[in-house]
Amino acid sequence: MSEPAWYRSIIARPRRLRSTTDDKTAVAAASAEAQALLSFRANATDTREHEADEDTSEARAICAKIAALETSVLRLIDCGALMTTTLVRCIVGALVALCATTGVCAETAATSADVAALQEQTRTLDRDVASLREASAQKLDAQDKRIDSLGYSTAQQANYLAAISVQTASVANYIAFTSIGITLIVFFAGFITYFSATARAVKEANEASQAWFTKNGSDLDARLADLRKEVEAARGEIDQIRKRVKDEADEASKGFSELGRKLFAAFDPDQRPATSAPDPTTVAAVQEKSESLRAKPEADFTADDYWTRGLADFSSNRYDAALQAFRYGLALVEGVPAAREMHAQLLFAIGATLGQLARNDEALAIYDEIERLYASDNAPSLRQFVTGALFNKGFVLMQTNRLEEARAVYSDIDQRFGQDPDPTMREQVANMLINLGIVFCQLDRNDEALKVYAEILRRYAPDATPAFVIIRSKTLNNAAYSRILLAKKGWSAATERDALLLRAIEDAQRASEDRTNEARGNCLGNLGYALFLHRQQDEAEKATREALRLDGKKALDTQRADAQRFRVEPEDTHYEAMLTHLWEGLD
Repeated sequence: MSEPAWYRSIIARPRRLRSTTDDKTAVAAASAEAQALLSFRANATDTREHEADEDTSEARAICAKIAALETSVLRLIDCGALMTTTLVRCIVGALVALCATTGVCAETAATSADVAALQEQTRTLDRDVASLREASAQKLDAQDKRIDSLGYSTAQQANYLAAISVQTASVANYIAFTSIGITLIVFFAGFITYFSATARAVKEANEASQAWFTKNGSDLDARLADLRKEVEAARGEIDQIRKRVKDEADEASKGFSELGRKLFAAFDPDQRPATSAPDPTTVAAVQEKSESLRAKPEADFTADDYWTRGLADFSSNRYDAALQAFRYGLALVEGVPAAREMHAQLLFAIGATLGQLARNDEALAIYDEIERLYASDNAPSLRQFVTGALFNKGFVLMQTNRLEEARAVYSDIDQRFGQDPDPTMREQVANMLINLGIVFCQLDRNDEALKVYAEILRRYAPDATPAFVIIRSKTLNNAAYSRILLAKKGWSAATERDALLLRAIEDAQRASEDRTNEARGNCLGNLGYALFLHRQQDEAEKATREALRLDGKKALDTQRADAQRFRVEPEDTHYEAMLTHLWEGLD
């Protein structure tokens, strides 16, 4: 069933009242606009606050009044709406209750009187709502006028502030351009003044210098010529000093290396050096340099410093101290590719020092290490250390009576390095061959020893250098000794015996002719023994006496030991008697 028209009319009225929310929106928008205008005015007046204090106060008062008016209007509207809604709900509730009580339809049960009353009430409500709406409209119009007035006032203030800002900017621009102009004027004035003063100063300086050179030119030229001569003379002296220092340094370095080579060179079983003794001057230089190291902190020592200290200790028979110095130096160059030569040199020195301390197994291990590290290196200096290590290894094996091992080492040296053209290598190989001959002699293989000595003479006979002169003398002396032993061993074969003794006499005489040979005493001892066995008594006594005079007790003990090998009687007994007689007859 559809609703009656009068009910729909009543229900529709509150909805029309709800449209007043549009008025709320307008008021809120006006308020927001007023707040924005106020914020703009406040921001605009910050820079000129002392000029706009009164206008700001007025604007704040207007805003306060607008906010109060807005609150009043909103309250009135809310109150009217609430009253209307409440009245309508009460009427509707009464009608619903009436319908429920009578149990009949409201459309048929309503009386005309009730309808008239309701219509009158409705008209009254319409009049109240119209009055309320008119009052609200009037208040809103007044508010709009106040807002327009406020906006106009604010706009005027903003225009005023903008005009002030424009004027201020114009003044600032004027001041800025004026400052730039003044700066440019000052700059150009200073620039012109500077160049004027500079030109004047340069002109005056040129005039003064020209006058001075005109007055003193000849003296200055003479002085410059003298200075040039002095400089040239000084340069010549400096070059000479530099060359002398370089030569001395090279000579000292060569001397130190030579000293090390000679100090660490192995000796033959008879303690007769294979090379000449170190130069006393070089030894003194090493000692002096070692003394100078006392002033240097050991923390600053280089490997060369430890090498020098070790050499000085070794030459003074302080083998433990020398070993320590060499090991300190070795630690500094361990694993340094650029110091391979110094590393090999220090290893070689350590091995030789261990040999002097009779620590033979350790010495052999060092020599094996040198061969392992540097055997494949073709650098001449490193090859020399390899051959030196093998040479000394063979000597240590000879000292410990490991003769077959020593023979194998020396034979290996000859096979690997025998044809090397380097002079130092040639000398090392020659000395090695001498020791190889001695090994054969100790093995009682004198025929093989003589073959080795013959090979030495064949290879090195043309070489007239002092080192090879000594090597030839030593080779001849050892060959004479091997022939003496072969003669004694085959004593019963007179013809062969005499031939061997005559050849031994010849070799010993040639060996003893070199008076620079430090083993000359031993050569004369072998010559005297061969002469005695060949029944040349007078010549034998003469040669033996000179041997005893040169080598003293060492020669006496050596000759007595020779008489014990392959002893023949009564010759060796008579020879021992002659030795005693000559020894006792020495002054």
